[in-house]
Amino acid sequence: MSAIAQHDDVYTKLDFRLDDGIGRRAAIGLVVLATDHTIEHEWRGLLRQDGVAFYESRVYNSADITPERLAEMEDRIAPAVALIRPAERIDVVAFGCTSASMVIGEEKVFARIREARADAACTTPITAALAALSRTRRPTYGPAYSLCAFDQRIHARLYRVAWARHHAHGVVRACER
Repeated sequence: MSAIAQHDDVYTKLDFRLDDGIGRRAAIGLVVLATDHTIEHEWRGLLRQDGVAFYESRVYNSADITPERLAEMEDRIAPAVALIRPAERIDVVAFGCTSASMVIGEEKVFARIREARADAACTTPITAALAALSRTRRPTYGPAYSLCAFDQRIHARLYRVAWARHHAHGVVRACER
């Protein structure tokens, strides 16, 4: 800040210069379930890189985790995304619900995100998991297992998508709940 100040009758105008801000390298938006207790804390622990910032918004969801209740969130995604730094740069938006991403479908989730943020890259937990699985195609890796914490119908969708993408490599097997 400059030491030179300009005065008028009411205000003192100070010379200043802004830096590039906390998100100068990347600005990440995160859509969090209204009932989620941990994801923001976890992300703050993971995103400790200089110049990388994340901003969150919450989306209403039922505490009753069924495919039907999860599907109801689809129309609420775009309004939640729109609340993240309106008219400011966001480089990527993450939808933070694996189960809803499977029920709604990645492409539909991405379409809802793009309704509010047309230029942002999109991701979901299942997007990341499938990307990681795609890197485990070498025979030295054993099969990947997924644990089903919710309704078996949700887990079955995860299994079908993962198996379809990685069947030739045999990296995914479902566990029974």
